[in-house]
Amino acid sequence: PDLLYLKPGEADSVLMDYKLNLGLMIDCIGCFNGEDSAAAVISRTNPQYKPEKQVRMGSSIDYWLSVEIPDSSQTKD
Repeated sequence: PDLLYLKPGEADSVLMDYKLNLGLMIDCIGCFNGEDSAAAVISRTNPQYKPEKQVRMGSSIDYWLSVEIPDSSQTKD
């Protein structure tokens, strides 16, 4: 599933719907306090979302958070 720009709680629900597991939350770019962390969204995932790609049920998805708008290295296509 495409998790980009979702908040962690929203992403957790999506992962459960797809029978996937949360792997690691690796970093929170720009998070310096609890308020920043609460505003953070997913800026990158591993494996990267691709509409034509499937992952096995039960697989883990790692994600990175950011309080800034994600760059174009991973876009919603």
